[in-house]
Amino acid sequence: IHRDRQKHFLAECQKYHKRKNRTWVALIDPDEFITYNIIADDDRDLETKPNIDVFDNIDPMFTTSEYKSNMYAIRQTLVKPYIQRQTMYNFINEHTNQEPWKSEVCHIMPRVFFSAVESVPDILEDAKVEQYGLNIAKFSTLSYFKHGEKGEYFNNHFGKVIIDLSRVDANEITRRMDNIHRPLPDPICTYPFKLYETGIFRVHHYHGTWAQYSSRSDVRRSRERYDKFAYVNFGTDYQLQSWLNQFVSIVGAEKSKSLLQYAGIIDKGEKPINETAAYIKVIPPN
Repeated sequence: IHRDRQKHFLAECQKYHKRKNRTWVALIDPDEFITYNIIADDDRDLETKPNIDVFDNIDPMFTTSEYKSNMYAIRQTLVKPYIQRQTMYNFINEHTNQEPWKSEVCHIMPRVFFSAVESVPDILEDAKVEQYGLNIAKFSTLSYFKHGEKGEYFNNHFGKVIIDLSRVDANEITRRMDNIHRPLPDPICTYPFKLYETGIFRVHHYHGTWAQYSSRSDVRRSRERYDKFAYVNFGTDYQLQSWLNQFVSIVGAEKSKSLLQYAGIIDKGEKPINETAAYIKVIPPN
């Protein structure tokens, strides 16, 4: 039921934005955030190929020497738009007639998993947001910096996609999708995994606290599974630590406090959502 609801939601989401004549739409979870895939010292070792099927299933067009070289060359330029605070949307529009945006209607973004290993207080204070009356503890992006091994599958799993709906036929949008990582049929959306070093953007996925993790109605979210990934630590990444300061500088302190007042608050309500009058049951597809 959980996955049927996800598919239904993603299909309706795409249809909505299609009707609004939107172009690039990212399909990610509430606990996921997109950033530039800047080259770092702890990038995947290019000489290794884990013995796992997902690497063999990657679309061949994304594993050619030319593609890997071209994507890596773009990654070498990403420090500039990151420092200049350029949005991903504006970055794509600036390079819309270039690869990969020119030919990849459904662009795969590799994911990086961030565990529940907490940082020491002096690291948390580097975010410098308490001056605005904001609580660091409410933001996973400002609290957790230890991540899974970049480029491997076990912790990070499949990637997420950003889709140019202006180039998608409305009839292709259906809830009969393979899964949420591949929301449109082949060849629009291909196998949802790609080599980390070919990702222009990456998606940070946060494990969060047990309270946050268990608040979702997903039968897979057991305490045992939570603990299995809670202490993953293959490196540290502070790339998103500055986002809130930048947000305040653009929006203003008072408006930021208003917009973010419910961030990190878990409200399960007085009864399960499927027992409320507003709940609409999603009928599984035949």
